[in-house]
Amino acid sequence: MEKLLKLIDKKVSLEDFNFDGFSTSKGWVGYFERLNGYSSEIVQESVSMFDDYFGKYNNFFIMTALSFDDKTESDPEILAEYNDAFLFFIKNGILKTMSDSFESYLYGDSSLPISSLDFSFNYDHFIMLSKLMMSHSGIIGQVCFYINPELNIAVYPHDDTGFGCIALNNDRESSISFLKYCRNNSNFKIVIE
Repeated sequence: MEKLLKLIDKKVSLEDFNFDGFSTSKGWVGYFERLNGYSSEIVQESVSMFDDYFGKYNNFFIMTALSFDDKTESDPEILAEYNDAFLFFIKNGILKTMSDSFESYLYGDSSLPISSLDFSFNYDHFIMLSKLMMSHSGIIGQVCFYINPELNIAVYPHDDTGFGCIALNNDRESSISFLKYCRNNSNFKIVIE
């Protein structure tokens, strides 16, 4: 933990992130997304690629700013598969009740309020949040990052069933390596800038 804290202090700055549009962040490298329609299988493939690549690494943390609407998801299959996780994240404060300042950010009227950010060191939370963000319409917001300062990378899930990458400290190597790894799966389109 001490090593991670030193890495965070040296290598991670919120200035690396443009929360108004991740692809306009100064270190944005690219993304991958599904080629065809949504399915729970394609969500699992997407998350499995992330997990197969990053699951072996330590020295990471999770940064989120998410809210919820518990009345928007009506698909019985999605509810059956993800409702327990959805309720878990609400109960544990990772999915927060909508605040005026967060709503203002979502409408583009203000910057992301720092008070909306949460931090975690639980890898399994990121995996499940990724699945939720790709599947469950009750998730509000997009700020959900796996950040590994040792690898100089921030990875975020998106609702087109995939992940995007932001390089930290102008070191694009890990981001490019991950996206090239994802080329092995023909169900996804990979974009590298």
